[in-house]
Amino acid sequence: MYVKKFLKTWYFYLCIRGFFILAANTTEHGDCYDELTGKPRCCSDYRNVSGRCEYCIGSFGENCSQPCSFGFFGYRCKEKCNCSSDTHWCDNISGCKIKVNAYRTWYGYCYDELTEKPICCSGYRNVSGRCEPCLGSFGVACKNICPDGYYGHACKKKCDCLPTESCHKIHGCSVDVNNRTQENRTKHLAFGVVGSIVGTSAAWFLMYLVCSWKRRSNRRMKVTMEGKTFS
Repeated sequence: MYVKKFLKTWYFYLCIRGFFILAANTTEHGDCYDELTGKPRCCSDYRNVSGRCEYCIGSFGENCSQPCSFGFFGYRCKEKCNCSSDTHWCDNISGCKIKVNAYRTWYGYCYDELTEKPICCSGYRNVSGRCEPCLGSFGVACKNICPDGYYGHACKKKCDCLPTESCHKIHGCSVDVNNRTQENRTKHLAFGVVGSIVGTSAAWFLMYLVCSWKRRSNRRMKVTMEGKTFS
């Protein structure tokens, strides 16, 4: 009689213990019992934060060790993102967020995907609290100078200059000061050479005329002298 009662009691105890082990005895705070030691621990999809079991957000599994799969977010990654791939991205904690540079609220301003605060878009820079376009440069805060042959806002325009022009990174094609100076020097040199040749030629020609006149004068004087002698 006593043996039968003992067996029933023992059987009931095993059933109850098995139930708690299988059910993990989850409380509203995410506390479970370790099936081997019987000590409290955080359940799956919870993690220990300063001695308290807090549920996983943006992750799941033991101690929230597994991040959400792509396209899912929130508590235990149960929520699914339904974002526009062109303008939004799926944050594993809070869901759809606006991409940086994808949506502009007003001239040159974008949203930061982490802080969700307005910032200057790529191709603009902050000047006294205003987003001014990059001229002769590009990138975040206009840090990159335009490569050769490109100019203007964010270096989007391409130069097509004449041989005497150069590509200014802000204004585009403009007369090259160095080329103009060199050209002026060449012209001055050419004028100098031509002037020198003309001047030298004129001097020689004048000397030739003087010499020719002097010779003729001498001949006339000689003929005159000879005539007087014979007479």
